[in-house]
Amino acid sequence: MKEKGIVLLAVLIIILIAVIGGGFAYLESTGSIDVIKSKSTSTTIIATTTKITTSTTVQTGTTTTAVGGTSQTTSSEGVQIKITAPVANQLVSSPLSVKGTALNLFENTCVARLKDGNGTVLATKAITTNAPDMGQWGTIDITLTFSTPTTPTGTLEVFEESPATGNEVGKVIVKIKFQ
Repeated sequence: MKEKGIVLLAVLIIILIAVIGGGFAYLESTGSIDVIKSKSTSTTIIATTTKITTSTTVQTGTTTTAVGGTSQTTSSEGVQIKITAPVANQLVSSPLSVKGTALNLFENTCVARLKDGNGTVLATKAITTNAPDMGQWGTIDITLTFSTPTTPTGTLEVFEESPATGNEVGKVIVKIKFQ
């Protein structure tokens, strides 16, 4: 019990330091606290099954969270994708401009896929970012052309296809409305 209290105290101290410093910090865990990473703009602490967030939200896994006009995700593989356009629930038409940034993509490559409200794929396009090296952000800036959908809403998905498994990694899903 005393060990859990010490770990909890350590996590609270890290949260306090990150909040005061205005930084972004998170813990990666495989049963115990292993790694502390830091970036700027927000604070997220992730322990084995606990998530404490202040300022903005960054979610791990394959789901996305809209954050102040930006949809973003971080996968367990370290892939981070942020979509700045279109924003959630934006009214869109063809051609659709997709903008954002990505980090830690294998060979700087990810995929954009546009679906209507029934899940029918309207457009798919491979994206190559301009990240100079692994661990550096690259720009996403493409245009998707599509036929008029039969549903009033849909989704834009941006993700990396895992070279090892073929799974969709770091997927960002942005809900949109069609004109």
